[in-house]
Amino acid sequence: YPGTELYSKAKRDGLLAEADITWASDREKATARVVSGASGNFDDTIEIDEGANAGIREGMAVVTGGGLVGRVISASDDRAKVQLISDPSVTLGVKLAGSGEIATATGQGQGRSLRVTNVAQDTTVEMGEIAATSGLARSLFPSDIPVGEVVRIDENPGDPSKVLLVKPFARLDDLTFVSVI
Repeated sequence: YPGTELYSKAKRDGLLAEADITWASDREKATARVVSGASGNFDDTIEIDEGANAGIREGMAVVTGGGLVGRVISASDDRAKVQLISDPSVTLGVKLAGSGEIATATGQGQGRSLRVTNVAQDTTVEMGEIAATSGLARSLFPSDIPVGEVVRIDENPGDPSKVLLVKPFARLDDLTFVSVI
């Protein structure tokens, strides 16, 4: 029952499972609790309760069991600030699972899907297709981290490329625990 020690343990265990990353089992990671969300309407960042003392450094990828959340943009001894992939200033390389096509995803703000561009018009893309980080040279993120699924495909005749909307797998508006890899 809510309020009992058993309920609290079950809830905590469920939240910890949220941070379990089976697809990244071979990567070293630090688990952290989200201690604050965005400080304003135009700030797509969170703060976590681990920092340099736990080996967390600027530029590291932040994930949940679902997929990519963002990257560390600053770290003190016991705290770190994470920029979410939904931030409009974030651009990342993604690879579409079906075709292997490399494209560019950009955040569009809290609660909105990522905008994926540079997909050739003749590339076959399916609704629900998975996008993962590309990991190309000079990429901000390691390869093969799940990002999200295609929820919309915009094709304009005469355009050399199509635009996709990709809904992130990670629930960016409801983060409790994350892992830094």
